[in-house]
Amino acid sequence: MEQGRRLVATTYAGGGWLTTLALEAWGASDDRYFDAIARVDVPRWTAGRVVLLGDAASCISLFGEGSSS
Repeated sequence: MEQGRRLVATTYAGGGWLTTLALEAWGASDDRYFDAIARVDVPRWTAGRVVLLGDAASCISLFGEGSSS
């Protein structure tokens, strides 16, 4: 978790406005969430008679928006 805190602090350092206050509050909290994000490039959406459509062809939102996005 410490590595994640350092990464976020380094990435957003010097962001201006309320960034410093937000980073301080996030760093002081014991109840914070941090996860890695990855992008997967899929060269094609079909294989024979199978096609990915709708939710099957989209990534899961990290914000829990589900079908309302």
